[in-house]
Amino acid sequence: MPKTIQSYEIIDLIGAGGMGVVYKARHQLTNRVVAIKSLSNQYCLNEEIRRRFKNEAVILSKLDHPNIVKVIDFFELPDELHLIMEYVEGRTLDKIIGQEI
Repeated sequence: MPKTIQSYEIIDLIGAGGMGVVYKARHQLTNRVVAIKSLSNQYCLNEEIRRRFKNEAVILSKLDHPNIVKVIDFFELPDELHLIMEYVEGRTLDKIIGQEI
């Protein structure tokens, strides 16, 4: 797990999936807690996947609804892509689904 991503200090790993990971992080200057969705390095070399990840950032940044997390920023480096989003405290969807089945 990285210690920082740009100006964000990584606090914890929230989850991991087939294409990347999501971290809980804190901005080093403002202390704002955020979620960072990072595309796995192996996929950063695939131009189609990079395009889709960037497209996701653009689409999400245009949405404004109380039930959708807000996009704060996006970082693109040659071998890294990071989507910075507001962090929402609560239960994960898999825990909610597990309780209702």
